[in-house]
Amino acid sequence: MMNRVRISLAIASLALLLPACATLQGAGSDAQGAAAEGPGTINNSAATAVHLPGASNVDAARTAAQANTPPEPVFSPAPVLSKGEQLLADGLELYEKGDFKAAIRKLTGARDSLADNTIDLQTSLKYLAFSYCVTGQKTPCKAQFAALLKIAPDFQLSRAEAGHPQWGPVFKETRAGTRAGTTTASSAVK
Repeated sequence: MMNRVRISLAIASLALLLPACATLQGAGSDAQGAAAEGPGTINNSAATAVHLPGASNVDAARTAAQANTPPEPVFSPAPVLSKGEQLLADGLELYEKGDFKAAIRKLTGARDSLADNTIDLQTSLKYLAFSYCVTGQKTPCKAQFAALLKIAPDFQLSRAEAGHPQWGPVFKETRAGTRAGTTTASSAVK
C-alpha cells in the first residue's frame, strides 16, 4: 500500500512538472505534446495521448498509475481452529519433536475436547496411545487403543505402525481382547 502511494505521488509530481518541462524543451517532444493537449491528458512513452474528460493532470496520472499497478494480493484468513483442533495440532507437533510427555498433556486435552469429531478424536487417541507406549506406560496405551476401537471398531494401523515394537503388539492384543469381549468399555480411558 505504501508503494502504491509513493508511485502515485511520484507520477502526480511528474504530471505537474511535465507541462513546464515541455515548454522549455521545444517543439516535437512527447512531453510538449502532452502539454499541448491540455489538462487531463497523459502522453505515454509510445507517443499516444490519453485524455480523461474533466480530469486534471494529477488525476490522469493517478489513473494511469493505478492501471499499470498490479492488483494487491488477496490473503484469505487462516482457518479458525476449535480448542480441540488446536490442542491436537500442538500435541502432534510435540509428538513429532519427541516430547512425548508434553504431547500426552496436549493430546489428552484434545481427546477430551473432540467428542463430536470422530476423525480428529481417532487421531488424538492413536497418538496418545503411541505416546504412552513410547514412554513405557502400557496400561494407558492399551486403554487409548481400546477407546479408539470402541468408536471405530474397524480401525487399523498402517503396516509400518502395526510393526512398531512398542505399540504394535499392544494394539494387536487390545484388538484381540476387544473382539473377544475381554476389554470392557470401563477399562478404556475416555
